[in-house]
Amino acid sequence: MLFTADITVLANTLASAPKEQILKIANGIITWISVLEPPGCHGMVHCIILHHEHQIAPSTQNMSMIGNAIPIEWNEYYESYQP
Repeated sequence: MLFTADITVLANTLASAPKEQILKIANGIITWISVLEPPGCHGMVHCIILHHEHQIAPSTQNMSMIGNAIPIEWNEYYESYQP
């Protein structure tokens, strides 16, 4: 199954009050992750993916994904059996 979410982050969003988006997924295994920050973000929008309180992407705590119009994509193997 394919699960997607579009997230709008306003220009005046502070790091101390980050934009959060919940994407509900079915039980199973995540095999592919793709993040695209559109043109204009200029590395100012940071993205992390959590499963409950556990950070799954990037896999190193306190790191985030940043970009500007270039997809960040990779094969993944993450079992998700808790909604």
